[in-house]
Amino acid sequence: VLSIGGGSVRRQVVLRRLTLKNSDGGGLSVRAATVHLERVSLDRNHATSGGGIYIRGDAPGAELHLSAGSSVTSNTAMEYGGGIYCSRQGLVHLASDTGVIGNIAEGNGNALGYGGGLYLLGCTATINTGGAGVIGGLLQNISNNDANVGGGIFVSSSANFPGNVTIGSGLIGSGPRPLILNNTAAFSGGGIAARGEHTTVTVNDAVVASNSVTASGSGGGVSASEKARVTIARTRSRCDVEHCSRISGNSAARGGAISVSDGAEVTVSGTRIQGNNATAGGSAYLAVSEDTRLHSYNNVIVGNTGPSVVQISPQNI
Repeated sequence: VLSIGGGSVRRQVVLRRLTLKNSDGGGLSVRAATVHLERVSLDRNHATSGGGIYIRGDAPGAELHLSAGSSVTSNTAMEYGGGIYCSRQGLVHLASDTGVIGNIAEGNGNALGYGGGLYLLGCTATINTGGAGVIGGLLQNISNNDANVGGGIFVSSSANFPGNVTIGSGLIGSGPRPLILNNTAAFSGGGIAARGEHTTVTVNDAVVASNSVTASGSGGGVSASEKARVTIARTRSRCDVEHCSRISGNSAARGGAISVSDGAEVTVSGTRIQGNNATAGGSAYLAVSEDTRLHSYNNVIVGNTGPSVVQISPQNI
């Protein structure tokens, strides 16, 4: 619908009170620009990558701020990023009062679909989506997105383009916290999938709940693989049901809550891991391959079901 780009100087653009919808070439493309979206809806657009929003951060860079009740809903991508696609050191900021809902990375005969809600390849992102209340009939969360890998969020990187994503940044008091809910993946990472040795994902004070992997895959809530580093923690002084990070009600064949493989490293603290299910084992934790590392401390792990709560290889924990 709309393409924003500059030359050697990055443009500064604000869009307010718009609806961008029903395009077969994607809703919004951003290059060489800093774009703020305020009360903007991107709905039912389709593209090969970035059905709702496509961001490419080549010099002089690209930056997207989604805020003030903006939403990315019901968009589709043939391969990457049903809702939002970001690559090559682009910057993405999602405020708490926004929604990324019901987007699909479909996949095709030649490629899987990655990142139903967000696909972040070598990008820096801060994601606070999860404000209370309803705006325009849409809940403020990352929910009901679907992909083959990374139903809610897929994060990857390369040596030239590291990926650094923070979910829950600058949260204070009892204000809103990130919500990643009811997303699905066919193979891994129902809620969040992190992949690649230059990938770092930090999850603070967030709720990752009721996500699922539908095939015989792993990581219903969170999947980390190929040397990615993931930290799940709390930053608030209290840690109860309302203030901890919470990984709950997720499901997969293996690693219902969290799976770690292929040299990845995951650290979990100050987190409630509750009510997750794994039909083949590891309802709370699955850690496989010798160079994988899982660190777990100061957590509550309760009510998880399946053949085993924790399934690890001998040297993983």
